[in-house]
Order: sequence, then structure tokens, then C-alpha cells
Amino acid sequence: MTTYKAVGVVAAVVLSLIFPFLVNEKYLDVAVQILIASLFAMSFNILNGRAGLLSFGHAAFFGLGAFATVHAMNATNGAVPLPFVPLAGWISGLLAGLLFGWFATKRSGVYFSMITLALAELLYSMAPHLSSTFGGEAGISTMRTAAFGVSFATDQDVYYLVLAWVLVAVALIYYLSRSPFGQVLAGLKDNRSRMRFLGYDTHHLGW
Repeated sequence: MTTYKAVGVVAAVVLSLIFPFLVNEKYLDVAVQILIASLFAMSFNILNGRAGLLSFGHAAFFGLGAFATVHAMNATNGAVPLPFVPLAGWISGLLAGLLFGWFATKRSGVYFSMITLALAELLYSMAPHLSSTFGGEAGISTMRTAAFGVSFATDQDVYYLVLAWVLVAVALIYYLSRSPFGQVLAGLKDNRSRMRFLGYDTHHLGW
């Protein structure tokens, strides 16, 4: 990372940290939604921008992670500190990705895209009938519990919790993109045939 990029990153982090003190609290909920959407976009960029896998079913993992987190909050009832509960969403998204991805990555190009769309639509059509899991029209509600001396009852508390996880995820994405595996994914996007010729299993790489 160049000096200019490092300065820009530090400035962005500092601005994010002091942001709640610069704006009215009513804008913090919007900021939280922006942070979540930004992380969603960066995760999609790993698939499409880095590996060349245009997925139309990315929102399915987003939704499964959200519901898994809410279920974990209700099941643990504060036994697990709230800042760690989002790990349930990560684990559920990972497991769903391993399951769906195994079938989807057996094809590439437009065929991969259509399979991901079909899998997402399958989940979408099943959700209303699985009311115990997805809550039907009413959805599922939960209550945030205090942890580490923080009540998490205000928008500012939630903002800093989301910001912390987003910063961790951004750091991991940055490391992934510059790791040997990340460079191999770039090769998967550029020329799958050449990657197979070099001895790589393109199905496993995409998976």
C-alpha cells in the first residue's frame, strides 16, 4: 500500500469514528444501512470483480445470515455477548455458500449466473412456508442485550458495533485480494482454460 493510500485509509477510519459526533443522531440509522450495503457490495466484488463469477443469488446468503443472527440473539438471550452474535450470520452464510456453491460452480459464465438465480428463487419461494424459520409476513423480532458495559440501546451503539465488524471484514478482504489465493482468483476470471492447463481445479477455486 502506497503512502497516499495509507493516509486515505487512516483518514477514512478516523472520519468514520468521529462521524456520530458530526451529524444528528437520526442519520446514524442511515449510516448503518450504508455500512451494511457497502460490505455487501465488497463481498459481491470478490465473486464478480475478483473471480469473474456473476452471481444473481448473493442476496440469499445476506438474508440467511440476517435471520441466523436474529435466531441466535433469541436463542442465547444474552448468554453470548451481542458483539459476537453476528458470527452466527457469518457461519450460516458460509455453510449455505458451501452447499449452493458446490453445484453452482460446476458451471461457469451465464450458466453459473442462472443456477445462482434459481437457487435464490427457490429459497425465496420456500421462505413463506417456513414460518418457524422466517416468521412469515411478520418476520422475526428480537431485543438487543447489554454487553461489556454497553447497552446497545442507542443508534450510536449500533453504529459502532456495525463499524467494528465492517472494518474487520474490510481488512480481511484486503488481505484476501493480495494473498496468493486472491491472485489465483484473478487468473480464474481472466482465463479459466489457462488455469486448468496450469493444473488448477477451477471448480474448487470457484467454490
